[in-house]
Amino acid sequence: MTKFLLKTHRIFGLIFLPIMLVWFISGYFMLLGGFPHISKQWVNQHQPLLPKKVITNKSVISYREISYCAYGWREINQINNTEKDTVFLSIYTTTKPVACDQYAQHLTKEQPTKKIILEDLDTWIPWSRLKKDLPIYKYTYNDGLQLYISSRTGEVVQRTTTKERWIAYFGAIPHWLYFKWLRQHTSTWINVIKVLCIFCLIAIVSGYLYGWIIFFKARKSNPYKIKNHKYHFALGLPSGLIILTWTLSGFFSLYYVAPSWAPIGVKEKVKSIWTPHPITVQQNLTSIDYTKPIVAISWKNIGGKVMTKMTDHEGQETFYNLGNVKSNFWTPLYLKERFKQLLPNHEINMIKGENNQLTIKVNDQGKSTFVFDLIKGELIHYEDSNTRLNNFLYRGLHAFKIGKLNYYPIIRISLILIFLTIGTAVLITGLFITIRKKKI
Repeated sequence: MTKFLLKTHRIFGLIFLPIMLVWFISGYFMLLGGFPHISKQWVNQHQPLLPKKVITNKSVISYREISYCAYGWREINQINNTEKDTVFLSIYTTTKPVACDQYAQHLTKEQPTKKIILEDLDTWIPWSRLKKDLPIYKYTYNDGLQLYISSRTGEVVQRTTTKERWIAYFGAIPHWLYFKWLRQHTSTWINVIKVLCIFCLIAIVSGYLYGWIIFFKARKSNPYKIKNHKYHFALGLPSGLIILTWTLSGFFSLYYVAPSWAPIGVKEKVKSIWTPHPITVQQNLTSIDYTKPIVAISWKNIGGKVMTKMTDHEGQETFYNLGNVKSNFWTPLYLKERFKQLLPNHEINMIKGENNQLTIKVNDQGKSTFVFDLIKGELIHYEDSNTRLNNFLYRGLHAFKIGKLNYYPIIRISLILIFLTIGTAVLITGLFITIRKKKI
């Protein structure tokens, strides 16, 4: 048994130890930041203002949600008529080119120093969903800022700074295997990480079991005399569980656990409450006048109630009904009645929170909890027994975001640094053993 464990540990460790070492070292940089992503707040702050009067496209027949902004998420066509402050909002088309160069200059108030037309994805836009936006314009500025703008829609699909890119080079890219040639194939990327985790787990578990067996056979002492072997054994025996836990939780970051014995929540039964319904011309989306400068406007139909959302530079969202009266999407009473209607056999408990949030707890088998934003008409959080289990397996075990540690980030980060250092030391001693080819 011990010979089998030792041989397994040697073979799998020899092959996969460098990968685990890269994961642990890149973990230090992950504490500084992840992979760069465009911030909606940044877009709102730099988005061109809409004209003072907006009218809708009467050719709209049926859409889940209609939204517009000056050069971003949807195209805007200017009307050349007597109403100079009026724009005609068209549903997404490709009939007119988007003025990306002008937009890039407007966003930063300076001229880009370099422009590249990307016909394929690159390191900072590795997601397959962006292939539809190709070619993408990449703009570089004096301070190292880079913007990626879709040639089809004018949307800023990525924004990176020099600092973010350096951190990601040593952090998120090796840690998450965010290589363009791999990440753009999502299913392959997920499967590669899963397989690597499984092989690494074999190396870890075989070594951990072998270590404890030898420890008890040697009457609870370190049986090795060679320096590297001695350190590897001494560090690996108590801390092998750290490497095991982090590798296993990394696996669960891409694998959703839904065991047959676990209770099933009621989310599917009530999702019609917050799911947008089609908007039709019969609902007459009227012209809207406003005095406050806005960067985006959208319409959404929730439960037959059509609301207009206006967004300003600060990202502040204001909602109006079709009568141009400021309003909320929902009231607590409305949500309670809808839940009772859809779940007549369950006890419903409501807790009014701050910032117009409402928590609804359903006494079902999965102990489902819903948190709604009454103003926006959105479900902002949901959890049941399954989601709590998966949250623990990844966020809890991998990032220590669990219990009271969530409220003490300094303690949480300190623990991560300590465990990272111990785990890295174990792997480095193993690497030295491999390089020097010493026999155990």
